[in-house]
Amino acid sequence: MKRLDKKVTVGLPLWLYNALNQLAEENQRSLTGYIRRVLWQHAEENEE
Repeated sequence: MKRLDKKVTVGLPLWLYNALNQLAEENQRSLTGYIRRVLWQHAEENEE
């Protein structure tokens, strides 16, 4: 069965990249996994 995922490329300023990378390390996640989790949380909090 085919996955219904889309890939996205995002450009970040270096300071934001470093901040997110630090938060990911503190939460024992990869940077991509951490960003994915933050986006999921944001979407869930803003569901109507």
